Amino acid sequence: MFYKEIVCLSISTKMGGSCVAGKDIKNNEWIRPISTRDYEQIESQDMKYENNNLPELLDIIKIPLKERRPSKFQPENILIDDEYCWEFIGKYPVNELDNLCDTPEVIFANEGAMKDRLSPEFIDSNKCDTSLILIKPEWIKIKRDDVPTERGTKRKVRAVFSYNSMTYDLGITDPKCKNEYLTKDSGYYEIHYNNIYLCISLGEPCPYDSHYYKLVASVIAVD
Repeated sequence: MFYKEIVCLSISTKMGGSCVAGKDIKNNEWIRPISTRDYEQIESQDMKYENNNLPELLDIIKIPLKERRPSKFQPENILIDDEYCWEFIGKYPVNELDNLCDTPEVIFANEGAMKDRLSPEFIDSNKCDTSLILIKPEWIKIKRDDVPTERGTKRKVRAVFSYNSMTYDLGITDPKCKNEYLTKDSGYYEIHYNNIYLCISLGEPCPYDSHYYKLVASVIAVD
Protein backbone atom coordinates (compact mmCIF):
# COMPACT_ATOMS: atom_id res chain seq x y z
CA MET A 1 0.00 0.00 0.00
CA PHE A 2 1.07 3.59 -0.60
CA TYR A 3 -0.55 7.02 -0.23
CA LYS A 4 -1.15 9.98 -2.49
CA GLU A 5 -2.33 13.40 -1.40
CA ILE A 6 -4.50 15.00 -4.06
CA VAL A 7 -6.51 18.15 -4.59
CA CYS A 8 -10.01 16.87 -5.39
CA LEU A 9 -11.07 18.42 -8.70
CA SER A 10 -13.94 16.10 -9.62
CA ILE A 11 -16.61 13.99 -7.93
CA SER A 12 -18.89 13.13 -10.82
CA THR A 13 -21.58 10.54 -11.46
CA LYS A 14 -20.54 7.21 -12.96
CA MET A 15 -22.75 4.15 -13.45
CA GLY A 16 -24.61 4.64 -10.16
CA GLY A 17 -21.42 5.49 -8.26
CA SER A 18 -18.84 8.23 -8.54
CA CYS A 19 -15.70 9.06 -10.49
CA VAL A 20 -13.21 10.90 -8.30
CA ALA A 21 -10.15 12.64 -9.72
CA GLY A 22 -7.58 15.19 -8.68
CA LYS A 23 -4.00 16.35 -8.88
CA ASP A 24 -1.09 15.21 -6.72
CA ILE A 25 -0.37 18.08 -4.36
CA LYS A 26 3.38 17.59 -4.84
CA ASN A 27 3.78 17.40 -8.61
CA ASN A 28 0.37 18.19 -10.23
CA GLU A 29 0.12 14.62 -11.62
CA TRP A 30 -3.47 13.61 -12.38
CA ILE A 31 -4.80 10.69 -10.31
CA ARG A 32 -8.11 8.86 -10.69
CA PRO A 33 -8.80 6.43 -7.81
CA ILE A 34 -10.69 3.36 -9.02
CA SER A 35 -12.22 0.24 -7.45
CA THR A 36 -12.53 -3.40 -8.52
CA ARG A 37 -16.27 -2.97 -9.19
CA ASP A 38 -17.82 -3.03 -12.63
CA TYR A 39 -16.89 0.20 -14.42
CA GLU A 40 -14.39 0.83 -11.57
CA GLN A 41 -16.68 3.40 -9.94
CA ILE A 42 -16.09 4.64 -6.39
CA GLU A 43 -18.93 4.13 -3.90
CA SER A 44 -19.62 6.30 -0.85
CA GLN A 45 -18.18 3.72 1.54
CA ASP A 46 -14.92 3.70 -0.42
CA MET A 47 -14.17 7.40 -0.02
CA LYS A 48 -15.58 8.34 3.38
CA TYR A 49 -13.44 10.00 6.02
CA GLU A 50 -13.06 8.56 9.53
CA ASN A 51 -15.88 10.86 10.72
CA ASN A 52 -18.09 9.44 7.91
CA ASN A 53 -18.09 12.73 6.00
CA LEU A 54 -17.57 12.54 2.25
CA PRO A 55 -15.01 14.48 0.19
CA GLU A 56 -15.91 17.75 -1.50
CA LEU A 57 -14.35 19.64 -4.38
CA LEU A 58 -11.02 21.29 -3.47
CA ASP A 59 -10.50 19.04 -0.44
CA ILE A 60 -6.90 17.94 -0.06
CA ILE A 61 -7.23 14.19 0.52
CA LYS A 62 -4.78 11.49 1.56
CA ILE A 63 -5.85 8.32 -0.25
CA PRO A 64 -4.61 4.75 0.43
CA LEU A 65 -3.76 3.03 -2.85
CA LYS A 66 -2.61 -0.41 -4.00
CA GLU A 67 -1.30 -0.23 -7.55
CA ARG A 68 -1.52 1.63 -10.82
CA ARG A 69 -4.15 0.26 -13.23
CA PRO A 70 -3.85 2.37 -16.39
CA SER A 71 -6.18 1.63 -19.30
CA LYS A 72 -5.69 2.55 -22.95
CA PHE A 73 -7.87 5.64 -22.54
CA GLN A 74 -7.41 6.45 -18.83
CA PRO A 75 -3.71 6.32 -17.91
CA GLU A 76 -4.28 8.01 -14.52
CA ASN A 77 -6.16 5.11 -12.90
CA ILE A 78 -4.87 3.81 -9.54
CA LEU A 79 -6.59 1.07 -7.52
CA ILE A 80 -7.66 2.10 -4.02
CA ASP A 81 -7.00 0.09 -0.85
CA ASP A 82 -10.58 -0.09 0.40
CA GLU A 83 -9.63 -1.39 3.86
CA TYR A 84 -8.71 2.13 4.98
CA CYS A 85 -10.57 5.44 5.20
CA TRP A 86 -9.56 8.49 3.22
CA GLU A 87 -8.06 11.34 5.25
CA PHE A 88 -9.00 15.01 5.03
CA ILE A 89 -5.86 17.17 5.08
CA GLY A 90 -7.27 20.62 4.34
CA LYS A 91 -8.71 22.88 1.65
CA TYR A 92 -6.91 24.04 -1.48
CA PRO A 93 -6.94 27.86 -1.75
CA VAL A 94 -9.28 29.00 -4.52
CA ASN A 95 -6.98 31.89 -5.42
CA GLU A 96 -4.34 29.35 -6.51
CA LEU A 97 -6.51 27.34 -8.91
CA ASP A 98 -4.81 28.91 -11.93
CA ASN A 99 -1.66 27.01 -10.86
CA LEU A 100 -3.47 23.70 -11.47
CA CYS A 101 -4.81 24.53 -14.93
CA ASP A 102 -3.66 22.56 -17.97
CA THR A 103 -2.94 24.26 -21.29
CA PRO A 104 -3.53 21.78 -24.14
CA GLU A 105 -4.15 23.18 -27.60
CA VAL A 106 -7.43 21.25 -27.85
CA ILE A 107 -9.48 19.14 -25.45
CA PHE A 108 -7.88 15.71 -25.85
CA ALA A 109 -8.31 15.70 -29.65
CA ASN A 110 -10.82 17.10 -32.13
CA GLU A 111 -11.74 14.20 -34.36
CA GLY A 112 -13.40 15.66 -37.44
CA ALA A 113 -16.44 17.79 -36.70
CA MET A 114 -17.32 15.82 -33.57
CA LYS A 115 -15.59 17.73 -30.79
CA ASP A 116 -17.58 16.01 -28.00
CA ARG A 117 -16.34 12.41 -28.50
CA LEU A 118 -13.61 10.16 -29.83
CA SER A 119 -14.25 7.04 -31.88
CA PRO A 120 -13.03 3.59 -30.80
CA GLU A 121 -10.89 3.53 -33.95
CA PHE A 122 -9.19 6.76 -32.88
CA ILE A 123 -8.55 5.43 -29.35
CA ASP A 124 -7.15 2.16 -30.74
CA SER A 125 -4.70 3.94 -33.03
CA ASN A 126 -3.64 6.85 -30.79
CA LYS A 127 -1.98 6.86 -27.39
CA CYS A 128 -3.93 8.71 -24.70
CA ASP A 129 -1.44 10.65 -22.59
CA THR A 130 -4.22 11.97 -20.39
CA SER A 131 -7.97 11.61 -19.92
CA LEU A 132 -8.28 14.50 -17.45
CA ILE A 133 -7.71 18.22 -17.82
CA LEU A 134 -8.53 21.34 -15.83
CA ILE A 135 -9.19 24.41 -17.96
CA LYS A 136 -10.45 27.96 -17.61
CA PRO A 137 -12.88 28.63 -20.47
CA GLU A 138 -13.07 31.98 -22.21
CA TRP A 139 -16.84 31.97 -21.76
CA ILE A 140 -19.46 29.40 -20.75
CA LYS A 141 -23.21 28.87 -20.77
CA ILE A 142 -25.22 25.99 -19.32
CA LYS A 143 -27.69 24.45 -21.78
CA ARG A 144 -30.82 22.71 -20.52
CA ASP A 145 -32.11 20.52 -23.36
CA ASP A 146 -35.17 18.35 -23.97
CA VAL A 147 -33.98 15.32 -25.94
CA PRO A 148 -36.53 12.95 -27.57
CA THR A 149 -36.03 9.25 -26.75
CA GLU A 150 -38.00 6.04 -27.35
CA ARG A 151 -39.50 6.41 -23.87
CA GLY A 152 -40.34 10.10 -24.18
CA THR A 153 -38.44 13.30 -23.57
CA LYS A 154 -35.29 13.26 -21.46
CA ARG A 155 -33.87 16.35 -19.76
CA LYS A 156 -30.19 16.98 -20.42
CA VAL A 157 -27.71 19.49 -19.01
CA ARG A 158 -24.68 20.44 -21.09
CA ALA A 159 -21.88 22.99 -21.00
CA VAL A 160 -21.37 25.18 -24.06
CA PHE A 161 -18.08 27.03 -23.79
CA SER A 162 -15.08 28.39 -25.64
CA TYR A 163 -11.51 27.20 -25.13
CA ASN A 164 -8.62 28.40 -27.30
CA SER A 165 -11.23 30.15 -29.50
CA MET A 166 -13.01 26.82 -30.20
CA THR A 167 -16.58 26.18 -29.09
CA TYR A 168 -17.40 22.91 -27.33
CA ASP A 169 -20.76 21.42 -26.34
CA LEU A 170 -20.21 18.70 -23.72
CA GLY A 171 -22.41 16.72 -21.36
CA ILE A 172 -22.14 17.48 -17.65
CA THR A 173 -21.67 14.74 -15.01
CA ASP A 174 -21.15 17.13 -12.09
CA PRO A 175 -24.13 16.12 -9.89
CA LYS A 176 -24.49 19.49 -8.15
CA CYS A 177 -24.55 21.39 -11.43
CA LYS A 178 -26.89 18.89 -13.11
CA ASN A 179 -29.38 18.94 -10.24
CA GLU A 180 -29.43 22.75 -10.22
CA TYR A 181 -30.28 23.06 -13.92
CA LEU A 182 -32.46 19.97 -14.51
CA THR A 183 -35.40 21.72 -12.85
CA LYS A 184 -35.10 24.80 -15.08
CA ASP A 185 -36.86 25.48 -18.36
CA SER A 186 -35.03 24.51 -21.54
CA GLY A 187 -32.62 27.16 -22.78
CA TYR A 188 -29.21 28.71 -22.13
CA TYR A 189 -28.08 30.07 -18.78
CA GLU A 190 -25.08 32.23 -17.95
CA ILE A 191 -22.99 31.55 -14.84
CA HIS A 192 -22.43 34.78 -12.93
CA TYR A 193 -19.04 34.19 -11.31
CA ASN A 194 -15.75 35.93 -11.94
CA ASN A 195 -13.81 32.72 -12.51
CA ILE A 196 -15.02 29.36 -13.87
CA TYR A 197 -12.90 26.21 -14.02
CA LEU A 198 -13.91 22.98 -15.75
CA CYS A 199 -12.53 19.53 -15.04
CA ILE A 200 -13.05 17.54 -18.22
CA SER A 201 -12.77 13.76 -18.37
CA LEU A 202 -12.77 11.20 -21.14
CA GLY A 203 -15.49 8.77 -20.17
CA GLU A 204 -16.00 5.04 -20.53
CA PRO A 205 -17.05 3.80 -24.00
CA CYS A 206 -20.76 4.45 -24.49
CA PRO A 207 -22.77 1.19 -24.57
CA TYR A 208 -24.91 2.53 -27.45
CA ASP A 209 -22.27 3.65 -29.95
CA SER A 210 -18.90 2.65 -28.37
CA HIS A 211 -17.64 6.24 -28.54
CA TYR A 212 -15.60 7.83 -25.76
CA TYR A 213 -17.37 11.03 -24.75
CA LYS A 214 -15.71 14.13 -23.33
CA LEU A 215 -17.55 15.02 -20.12
CA VAL A 216 -17.55 18.05 -17.87
CA ALA A 217 -16.90 16.25 -14.60
CA SER A 218 -16.97 19.37 -12.45
CA VAL A 219 -17.85 23.04 -12.72
CA ILE A 220 -15.87 25.04 -10.17
CA ALA A 221 -17.24 28.58 -9.83
CA VAL A 222 -15.23 31.15 -7.87
CA ASP A 223 -16.08 34.79 -7.14
